[in-house]
Amino acid sequence: MAAAAMAQAPLTIDTPAFAIQCIPTLVRWHGGSGLFFLVILRNDNSSEPIQEFGGLAEGTQSFLWQTNVAAGTVVGLRITDEHSDDAKTAPFVILPGPHNCTIVH
Repeated sequence: MAAAAMAQAPLTIDTPAFAIQCIPTLVRWHGGSGLFFLVILRNDNSSEPIQEFGGLAEGTQSFLWQTNVAAGTVVGLRITDEHSDDAKTAPFVILPGPHNCTIVH
C-alpha cells in the first residue's frame, strides 16, 4: 500500500482554451516528476518543433508561454518529464492579436 501511495500520477497537459498571438498563454500540466521539457509543435505533417523550453524545475506545473507564433498557425504542446513520460495537447489555432512581439517561424 505504501508503494501505491508513492506512485506518481500520470503526466497530462491541458489544451489551452485559447491562445492569442503576442499575449502570454498559461500552459498547465499535472503529474510527472523531475525536470520538465515543453515543446511547441507545428501541428502539420512535419510535427516540427517551433520552440523548446527545457529544465523546467521539479514541482513546476505551469509555464507562461509568450505565444510568439503567428496567428492562424495550428500548434500542439508536448510536455516530457525526466523519466521520458510525455503528454500532448489537442491541436489548437493561434488567434489574431497585437503585433508587439517577435514572431518565431
